[in-house]
Amino acid sequence: MKKLIIVFSAILLIQYSVCAKIKNGYNSSVEEKEILLARLKEVLLENKKRNSKSMVKLTFPQKRKMKLQIDSLEQYIYYHNLTEELLGHFKLISWEIYRDINNIFNENGIETDVYVKFVPKGQMKVGQNAITLMYQKPNNKYVSFSEYGSHTVAVIIAADTKPLWLLAHEFGHIKYQVPNFSTYVEFYKKYYYYKYFKSSFIGHNDRDESGKIAMRFGQEYQKNYKVYRNKLKEYYRYQIALIN
Repeated sequence: MKKLIIVFSAILLIQYSVCAKIKNGYNSSVEEKEILLARLKEVLLENKKRNSKSMVKLTFPQKRKMKLQIDSLEQYIYYHNLTEELLGHFKLISWEIYRDINNIFNENGIETDVYVKFVPKGQMKVGQNAITLMYQKPNNKYVSFSEYGSHTVAVIIAADTKPLWLLAHEFGHIKYQVPNFSTYVEFYKKYYYYKYFKSSFIGHNDRDESGKIAMRFGQEYQKNYKVYRNKLKEYYRYQIALIN
């Protein structure tokens, strides 16, 4: 189930999206993390050499701290790569849904970028498998923003619980909410604000059009996946026939 958080904040974000796209939410930091990871591994390797005079020997606490940093960096890079792979799979399986969200506009006709992250289940709140985050700018009720700037939406999905079906579901919410953002905020405040904040009911009130589209997108994805799976089976049978 989806949980939408709409926050009224005094923070003014000025980043502007010039081209609406579905994007990997890890992209902005992955290169610097790869560089740092390589450097930390190099430092540890040098310290293992008995006769190394290139640096001061690390203490045990320093080594432990560095190894924890390495673990964290490796996890970040792993989930960056996983997100890239899963987005590619989704595009192949459900091209129509991908295309709709990859070219989505708000009610003023401004393109909105959608940033996606697949994360470990442990990073999600208890009972939560997916969440879409968009906040309303205090000086413009038509503009959404997220941690990625103005005219953006952030989607976070637990990677180990039907991740692509969940992504289709969240895309369904986005399909309605982005082009109807200002009116959806009012709807959200009326039916969800505070009272149902921690409930899986959020996004699925009987009157919530975004919830209806989310369910439809989930069903479409399942149908598309069956078609995709059957095509793969036919392809592999053909390849085996060629070998034999």
